[in-house]
Amino acid sequence: MEGTDHVVATCDMSTDLSAMVVFHMVKEVLMVVACWVLYWVDTIGTLITNFSDIDHRWIVTNPNKMPT
Repeated sequence: MEGTDHVVATCDMSTDLSAMVVFHMVKEVLMVVACWVLYWVDTIGTLITNFSDIDHRWIVTNPNKMPT
């Protein structure tokens, strides 16, 4: 039985097509998740930048006094 140690599979078009569709859907979902994560990272970074400003920090620590 030399030369029969591997099996050549036939191409099943329906399986290949469904695999491509699933792959495409997974790729689209991952892209949406990546965009959502980047949006929130940017938003949180902007909030941290805004609240780390010295004027904002002064107002938060001294709410009864207004800066001059």
